[in-house]
Amino acid sequence: MKLLTQFVSVWSVLLLLLFSTTSLASAAVPAGLALIALTDKWQVMVEKQGELIVVEAIRNPRVMSYSASTQRVAFIGSDSVLYTYDLNAQTTTPVFDTAGAALDSTLRYTQPFYSQDGKWLYLVEMPDGKSRSTNIVAVSGDTGRKHYLVRKRSAQFEPYTRDTNDLFYSTASCVDDCEGMIWEIWQRENDTAKQFQLTLLNHVSNQPHLSADNWLYFSSNAPDRYYHIWRMRPQPGAPVEQLTFGSFRDSEPVTDQNGTLFFIRKTPSGTSLMRLEGDEAVQVTLPDTIMDIRNLEIKP
Repeated sequence: MKLLTQFVSVWSVLLLLLFSTTSLASAAVPAGLALIALTDKWQVMVEKQGELIVVEAIRNPRVMSYSASTQRVAFIGSDSVLYTYDLNAQTTTPVFDTAGAALDSTLRYTQPFYSQDGKWLYLVEMPDGKSRSTNIVAVSGDTGRKHYLVRKRSAQFEPYTRDTNDLFYSTASCVDDCEGMIWEIWQRENDTAKQFQLTLLNHVSNQPHLSADNWLYFSSNAPDRYYHIWRMRPQPGAPVEQLTFGSFRDSEPVTDQNGTLFFIRKTPSGTSLMRLEGDEAVQVTLPDTIMDIRNLEIKP
């Protein structure tokens, strides 16, 4: 009887571990995750019921943004044209041919980003197709009208917003005749149009992402030229905190609805999707067919 009791106890522990592992594996891909993955070609992949699926209709996109709310993907095609793809209707549409905004052949767009509710599409606008001086615009999904949000002499990139109350973006400036570049992160209050510089690391600080618990995550190569993940409160002059370390490149920080941090890590052996657990970076298992990833997003 004692041996039987011990056997049942051990078996119960094994079952608990088994179900815990299964649950962890199924939760490894967070809700609303999207990325561009390299298999036999570059393709958009989005999360559906805990698994990554390929959006077959989009081939070799340059950049993309996914709205889980509206089931649409905005992307720049290999022809440099901005499109949206409707996953439900399975249709691809040029944004400025149908959205009501005037099509100007001298303008080019890049780095699309959907708001959390999918009602606004933020873009980097490049006059004359060049990135030396850029604007940040927002296109309304309801009216198709284009609104200018950031217009400066400098170059603005990577528009990001969580709730449309505030816009975060990075500004690039030349140093020593452009032999070096400094990128800093800025914030725009959309209700007042006031803009504030948040980071002041005098290196490359970019790819802003705001978590549900009000941490602003970003990637920076300060102070040793290796890119790592940092965070700060979204306030001018707030202290910054470095979260990852090592002689590799960590970039594209995003968080899920629970505040868990995910990011992309590049090493000499390849590219991985990582999750931060406490102080430890843990690799997230992806399908074996994926050889590389980029353009990481989470919009649950």
